[in-house]
Amino acid sequence: LGLAYSIHSDVEAFEDVAVFSVCIGLKKEKARRGIDAAAAVVREVATNGRPLTSKELDRARDNLAGLHELSFDDALAQAANVGYRMTLLGGGPTVLTSADDARLLKATGMREVELAAGALNKRPFETYIGSAKI
Repeated sequence: LGLAYSIHSDVEAFEDVAVFSVCIGLKKEKARRGIDAAAAVVREVATNGRPLTSKELDRARDNLAGLHELSFDDALAQAANVGYRMTLLGGGPTVLTSADDARLLKATGMREVELAAGALNKRPFETYIGSAKI
C-alpha cells in the first residue's frame, strides 16, 4: 500500500495476560489509513479470511528462533531472561533454556496459531498515537 516506512509486531506474554501490538511508522496524514489497513490484515488473519501458509509459519518460527537465540547472547541477557521468567511469568527455580524454548517453538503448528488468532479477534482493538488513545 505504500503507507508506512516501517511496521513491526510484538507480543508481551505474562502469566495472566498477553499484549499483541503492531507498531507503524508513517506520516501523520497517513495515520488513519495505515492503522485501518494494519487492523484489517490482523482481523483477516484472525478470522481465517486469509489463512497463513506453512511457508509464512516457517518464516515466523525461524525469525522468532533467531531473535530468541540472540536474547541469550551474553551473561547479562541470560540473567535478564531468567529474571523476566521468574518475576513476570511466575517461573520457579527451574528455568527453560534456549534449547527448550527452541523445541517448544518448533512444535508450534498451524492449529496453535489459529487458536491464538481466534482469541485475539475476540478482544477489542485499541489504537494509540504516542501515548494518546484514539
